[in-house]
Amino acid sequence: MSYPTKGNAHITANRAAFMEAYARARAALTRIPGVLDVGFGHVQTGGEFRAGLGFLAFVREKRDVRTLEPAERIPGTFEGYRVDVRVPQKLREYETNPDYAGGNDQPETVIKGGIQIEPRKKSKPQTGPCMVAGTLGCIVRKRGGGDGDDNVYLLTNAHVLEGFKEDIDKCGPGDYVYHPYASKIGKDPGVRLGSIKYPLVKEPDFPYIDCGIARIDVGSWCCDSTCGPNRLEYVAEIRGLGPDTTPVPAYRNWIRDVRDVRGDSTMMVVVTRNARDEPTSDDAALRTALAGATDAHRVRKVGRSTGRTTGIVIGVNVLGVGHIDGRGPEVYLRELIEIVLDPAYDGGPNVPRGFNRLGRRNFAEDGDSGSIVVDNTNQAIGMIFGGPEFRMAGNDFHLSWACHIVPVLDKLQIYIPTKDKLGRNHGSDGATDGSGEALHAAGAALPDVPGKEVFASTSIATKQPRPDLEFDSVRERLRKSTAGDELFRAFTEHQREISCIVRHTRAGKVAWHRLQGPAFLASTIGHLRGESNRMPSEIRGVQRATLLRRLRTVLMNEGGVSLRQALERHGDTLLQLADAETFVDCLEILRDLETAEAGA
Repeated sequence: MSYPTKGNAHITANRAAFMEAYARARAALTRIPGVLDVGFGHVQTGGEFRAGLGFLAFVREKRDVRTLEPAERIPGTFEGYRVDVRVPQKLREYETNPDYAGGNDQPETVIKGGIQIEPRKKSKPQTGPCMVAGTLGCIVRKRGGGDGDDNVYLLTNAHVLEGFKEDIDKCGPGDYVYHPYASKIGKDPGVRLGSIKYPLVKEPDFPYIDCGIARIDVGSWCCDSTCGPNRLEYVAEIRGLGPDTTPVPAYRNWIRDVRDVRGDSTMMVVVTRNARDEPTSDDAALRTALAGATDAHRVRKVGRSTGRTTGIVIGVNVLGVGHIDGRGPEVYLRELIEIVLDPAYDGGPNVPRGFNRLGRRNFAEDGDSGSIVVDNTNQAIGMIFGGPEFRMAGNDFHLSWACHIVPVLDKLQIYIPTKDKLGRNHGSDGATDGSGEALHAAGAALPDVPGKEVFASTSIATKQPRPDLEFDSVRERLRKSTAGDELFRAFTEHQREISCIVRHTRAGKVAWHRLQGPAFLASTIGHLRGESNRMPSEIRGVQRATLLRRLRTVLMNEGGVSLRQALERHGDTLLQLADAETFVDCLEILRDLETAEAGA
């Protein structure tokens, strides 16, 4: 048997070498029959976590080494680092039960992360008790959609937005989300935040993610053919996130940036010396060793059940197993973040140290699903979704699992607003790689207009866009002229009302479909993405100008006062663009109109 030669002291001094070896270990060990995947983190002895770090090889079942063929044996070390053999634990999604003891269902006048939300089908009345509840993780925006009130969404787990496991009651895109609950009855009636958006994602792949978004209706709401004002206020903070250090950091309660820890061992606690400055053995019990850990190794989250808790990441790229939606065949859940409650955590005056405010040793519990996990400097690293069914035999740690945040943001094509837009990493508002507020030359982001939803891509495969269409976004090019800026602002202000009229009123639906509205929209999108050189002015015998004139009439008849006023001011400008063959032509027409108006 080989013994480890590279312990915590070596790993601390050679972080990059440890991660490079991890990549090689993952490739080599998964070739051994029976090895399902490999992560990294704290190793175990008899089920109890130890201070030492190493590679975690996951197998379906542990077998007596004497019964294994030589090719099936997993080495005790790899390139001098420990190799720990583990069996994947079974997933239990944190249920969204509103009656869970200790849950915080207090209403917030300003919508933010860390608060309670309840989904409910549109067909269900807004009466009766709260049926399900989860946590609003944080405020997000769609990439390339701007930083206005028309681009505000909440991020949480897909299973929180679905609410129920039974298909007959399960919520989906178009259904509503409320805070703190749906019922209008009571001293503090619930407030409808907005509607769930496509897609809801639960993917047992590389990596596992459980995520979804709902639009927050800031400024206005629409239901069927009715639209009206909405006085919702929001802030991109997380309630009580902290840190509560002195001096108070400028980013307190804000997400400061986004951090991808899939290949980052610095998240792991490496305690080489204890609180008395004595050497700490790699074989020491982790709970004892953590007494010498610093705040730099701790993570935090705010959930509706356990509030703010402090934890320790003990495993990265961990493998779990479970039934998606509680049914169907078992699947492997890959690349999870494994977290335990900090043994030094102070849960309150009536709770022993190392226990949460509900009196248990859990970093997160039922109702906390959707909570965003941040590191000690408020960089988002993951999102809580569940944990193993049972505590592992041999230790008193209760594990919680989070999915990595970066794959969530990429899948949903969203980004996180940061304090003063100081975030620079992938998935933050200030990212420069197309994953933030600005898309750069990667694609065009269009508002949510009738037809189909457009998701901007981080790259345009196979087709090269024309040079004159390589732009940061449609929004930025339009807003370089006063006329274009006014037109864009007017459209974004009224887009939801326009969408409602076209989709739900008889006159709107007839005009849009009979006059080839979906086809004109699709051709315009293709042109803006560089997939075609021209936008057709006629489709199936219908002129684009005919469609625009008819839509103008319908919107004037069906729209509210503000929309009618906008059409009176900008309607003629829109008709001037009816014969433009390219986006560049549109920009030139707008510049000519602006020049003519200035000279008048």
